[in-house]
Amino acid sequence: VRTRMLVRIEQEPNMTLQMVTTECQRLLNLKHDTAMVQQKGKPPGSDSINALRSIKSSKQNCTSRKQPANPPSPCWFCGAWHFAKFCPFKNHKCRKCHRIGHKEGHCSLNKRKTKHRSGNSKQRLNSQIKTTFATFKVGFKSRRKFVNLL
Repeated sequence: VRTRMLVRIEQEPNMTLQMVTTECQRLLNLKHDTAMVQQKGKPPGSDSINALRSIKSSKQNCTSRKQPANPPSPCWFCGAWHFAKFCPFKNHKCRKCHRIGHKEGHCSLNKRKTKHRSGNSKQRLNSQIKTTFATFKVGFKSRRKFVNLL
């Protein structure tokens, strides 16, 4: 930084002290920013543990590839907690709508009737919804000083 400043002063002999300090601060900020980029966003001097183990054994990798025992959502054919491809009601003929692929409790005719009956309940549910926002602050010492210009 010192040698760059001396070269800059030799190039422009009419530099004021204010210009020298701003140029010096710019070079220091540039040095700090390049150090942060090289360390992938970590401030220089911060020590933190990002991972306990980076290499997993081959047995753990094999188990993660298997299908989970329980599905993430209930079956859309019958509502039970199993995968839809194993559902016994996949080829079942509904007695209400005479369509194949679901049992009577999951018939689309039932859903249409309940929508017409409880049209206002949806509005009541929406009015009770509250939203929460989470913010995270990364704390490290700021080296820059921001000034409002007129």
